Amino acid sequence: MATTLQNIGSLYKDHGNILLALDYYNKSLSIRRIIYDKRGLSQSFAHLGSAYFKAGETDKALLYADSALKLSKELGYPDNIRNSAEILKLIYKKKGNWKQALETYELYIQMRDSINNTETKKTAVKKQFQYEFEKKENIIQAEQEKERAVALAESKKQKTVIWSVTAGLFFVLLLSVFIFRERRKSE
Repeated sequence: MATTLQNIGSLYKDHGNILLALDYYNKSLSIRRIIYDKRGLSQSFAHLGSAYFKAGETDKALLYADSALKLSKELGYPDNIRNSAEILKLIYKKKGNWKQALETYELYIQMRDSINNTETKKTAVKKQFQYEFEKKENIIQAEQEKERAVALAESKKQKTVIWSVTAGLFFVLLLSVFIFRERRKSE
């Protein structure tokens, strides 16, 4: 529910309705405080910081963004650290605090690169697993094709034997009929 409220707030913020966005972000924050969802709290703080910054309230924005960064660092969530650092960079820049703006920007870059590197590794591992899976799948399909070919050949062989035996019995029957007629004629 808290995530849904946060997402609704984000939609309002994206469409320029900051007051409604703040209302939904605060509702989300209240729920996350009740259930003590630390990760969710850090996300809510970051969203509130961003919304207050967009509303021009840099002091409130700084308070929430700083809380988001501290909690995100405590929890060790690179995504949340990156997002919080990005908001803080904008706040510090607007306030003219260039040193802290640079520090938070460097943290943002560090987290972004770390996330990209992690995602690159995950993608590479995923592709390797996909390749191994497809390789095994191809081997299984090849074995199934071989089994089908062997079964088809066996089936043809059985049909040939059946037709040969049938033809042989038919000729024996004809021969028997012919011999039987000849015997009857000679008697």
